[in-house]
Amino acid sequence: MTNKAKREVTLLTGPAGLAALEQEWRALEQSTPLPFYASWRWHHAWLSTLEPEPEKIQFAVLRENGRCAGILPLLPDSDASRRWQPALLEVPRRTGMDLCTPIMASEKSLADWWPALRKTLKQAGHRAFIIRMTGVPLEPERLAPLRQMASRKILRVQNHSCWIDCRRSHADVSSRYSARLRKILRRGERKLAAAGELTFTPYHGQQAIDAAYPVFLQLEASGWKGKSGTALALDDRSRRFHETFLFAEETLPELRINLLHAGEQAVAGQLCIARHGIVSVLKIAYDQSWSKASPGSAMMDRLLRQSCADPDIHAMSFITGQRWMDEWRPEKTEVADIWLFDRAIDATLARGAAGLRDRLRRLRETTA
Repeated sequence: MTNKAKREVTLLTGPAGLAALEQEWRALEQSTPLPFYASWRWHHAWLSTLEPEPEKIQFAVLRENGRCAGILPLLPDSDASRRWQPALLEVPRRTGMDLCTPIMASEKSLADWWPALRKTLKQAGHRAFIIRMTGVPLEPERLAPLRQMASRKILRVQNHSCWIDCRRSHADVSSRYSARLRKILRRGERKLAAAGELTFTPYHGQQAIDAAYPVFLQLEASGWKGKSGTALALDDRSRRFHETFLFAEETLPELRINLLHAGEQAVAGQLCIARHGIVSVLKIAYDQSWSKASPGSAMMDRLLRQSCADPDIHAMSFITGQRWMDEWRPEKTEVADIWLFDRAIDATLARGAAGLRDRLRRLRETTA
C-alpha cells in the first residue's frame, strides 16, 4: 500500500522570497526543461530592474512530500475598482517577454495543489481570486499543469509563436520561403556583396560580451529603435535587465550574439539565447543605412543555415508571432490567455459572458 502524497503550498514575498527560493527553483530547472523565461535568473533580473513594485510579488511554492514541484509567481492587481470583486493575481508578463508559463515539474498537475493553494491564498487575505496567465504557449508539456481544471478554467487563443524546425536541412527549410522572401534575399545579397564578402560570425559567452555586444548596441541604435529611444543603448532599464540575465555566470554559456559583416562593415546583429536545443532570437538589429539590402533577412537565413547544421539545435524560435515572419513559412504554436478561477461558478459566469461578447461581435461583423 502506497502512502498518499502530502501536498502543501506556502507563500513567499518579494525579492527576499525569490532569494530564498533560489536553490529549489534551480533544482526544478535541472529536472524539467523549462523555457528561459521561466528560470530563476530571468525572474531575478526582472525584479531587480523592471518591476516597479517588487515587494508586491508573491511566490506560491507547491511542495509534494517536502520537495518543490512547482512555483507560481503571482502579482496582485492593486486596482481599487476591484475591491469587491475577486482578487486578480497575474503570473507576471512584465518581464521583457510576451510569454509566460506555469512553472511545474514534468507530469505534475496544478489541480492536485488547487485545494491547498486556495486555502493558502485565502489565509493571505484573498477572499476570492482569479489567476491570470497572459501569453501561454499551448504546448502539451506546458499544458500538463492545467489538466483536470476545465471547470475552473477559461482559455482563449490570442496569438501564436513562430518557430522553425531545424532538424531538417537548410535546403528543405529555405525551399519553403515565400517567393517574395527569396527575391528579397537574392536582391539584398547582391547589394551587400558590393561592400565585400558576406560573413556570419557567432559569438558565445564572454567573447560575445567583449567582441560582439558593443557592435550590436551600435547597430540597434542606428535604426528606428534609436529614434524611438527603445534601443538598449538608450533604454537603461531594459539594458540592465538583459545584461543582468544574459551576463550572469550560469546564463553566459547560453548567450549567443551573431554579427553579419559585408567586407569589414558590420551590417546586422542578433541577440540570442540557446537553451534545451532551441535558439531564441531576443533582439534583431541592423545598420539603417543598409535597410534597402535587407541585412536582417540575410542574417536570419544564415542563422537558420547554421542551426540546421548543428546537431545540438532542433529549433529556431522567433518567440513572437508577427506578420513579417510568415514569409519564412514557420511552424506556429498557439498562444493563449488563461484564467483560473477560485470559484467554479465565477468561471461559468465569465465563460457565458465571453461567449455572448463573441456572438455579438460576430453579429456586428456580418451586419457591417
